[in-house]
Amino acid sequence: MPKAMFDHLKEEKKQQIVQALFEVFKNNNLLTVSVKEIVEAAQIPRGSFYTYFENQADAYDYVLEIVLKRVHESMRAKNPFQATKAFIETIHENPDREFLRHYYVINEAILEASKEEMPQQQTAELTDKEWLASVAVHYLIREFFLNPADKPKILARLSALEDFL
Repeated sequence: MPKAMFDHLKEEKKQQIVQALFEVFKNNNLLTVSVKEIVEAAQIPRGSFYTYFENQADAYDYVLEIVLKRVHESMRAKNPFQATKAFIETIHENPDREFLRHYYVINEAILEASKEEMPQQQTAELTDKEWLASVAVHYLIREFFLNPADKPKILARLSALEDFL
């Protein structure tokens, strides 16, 4: 997550950096992206990057959190299966589509392999059905990005899960 200095930036400068991070990370994986690419896209000095973030992975985590918040906000207070079907059906309109595709196809595995311990999701407050729904929809979203041609099968599986649960 960003360092305190990032929080003190003017909002316009913050947005410039966030947009640059988004653009760089939607097209590059964590193993090959360079700080040079990031600072050129953000139009900031190299030293400023390290004033705001520890490293590329730290900057990526920040952008990923923003994208995932947008996705979860769009699905909040809806039936998770219907919301996931709507998400998949309208993904071509989603401005985060390429970032998410790159995340599921490449960067998720890199993140899992590079972290000694993955942060645990807060699942204690979920009922068994809510937990199962959460695991299932996340798995099926990942499957969709890995195998977009399986979209009809994935949508059918979401409908079956909705009927089952």
